[in-house]
Amino acid sequence: MERRQTHQIGDLDTILDTSHIESAHYIRKSGPYYSERTFYLVVNDNMLIIRLSQRASVSTLTTRRRRKPVT
Repeated sequence: MERRQTHQIGDLDTILDTSHIESAHYIRKSGPYYSERTFYLVVNDNMLIIRLSQRASVSTLTTRRRRKPVT
């Protein structure tokens, strides 16, 4: 089961400085005039979906817990 949380944050460094980034991936350009960029990071066994907008002063951070493979 996936748990989802969305946060409005002003400074990603605060979160990422205390975390171990396992991987980072650029997903796509989106939004009007391609002014928004979407990335996902794998941090401390969580997947963070990050949307950065050139127009907005705050970024949207969505956290999803990765599913463990069934063995």
